[in-house]
Amino acid sequence: MPLFFHELSHLVLSLLVGFVIWKKWHKHIGVFITALLGGVFIDLDHLIDYILAFGTKFNLIFFLKGYQFLKTDKIYVPLHSWELVIILLLTSIFLLSNLKTRKGNLSFRAKGEKSRSAIRFVPILLLTFSLSLFLHLSVDVFTNNMLPQSYSLIYRMQNNFYLKRLVAPSHYQKHLKQKKQLFF
Repeated sequence: MPLFFHELSHLVLSLLVGFVIWKKWHKHIGVFITALLGGVFIDLDHLIDYILAFGTKFNLIFFLKGYQFLKTDKIYVPLHSWELVIILLLTSIFLLSNLKTRKGNLSFRAKGEKSRSAIRFVPILLLTFSLSLFLHLSVDVFTNNMLPQSYSLIYRMQNNFYLKRLVAPSHYQKHLKQKKQLFF
């Protein structure tokens, strides 16, 4: 899938998560910002892989084409992890279940309760972020021809982040062919 459509799918799904949570609980712009952080801007962790491959000399074309993976044959992207989704989701569920709210309403602004409303808002933001990240990773699994377990940070660590062990065999063959053409 071309990069533009790949990122567009992340954007649309993030906005959808933001809208659903905004509509259900909080009519506040913060849920949209958080949804975009979890679903789109999470890709900024690719900069870690890029810096490990090329240092601080930045080449936008190299970054957008993923040449950092060609050069190192490794995939780090630490924020792309099912573990992060689970931790944030469980934390939000725990916090939501322990909140005492009026009539079960988790509205952002309860009358006369400014400090408590902010406390109510944190689990909603965690939920928003985790759902957006979950959809981001799900899209990545299918569009990047990756093994689902490859989005586990623990699994990547166990495999020493080696790309060959994290991608489908056909993806790895394509990777080797591209690497040979670019002389990395």
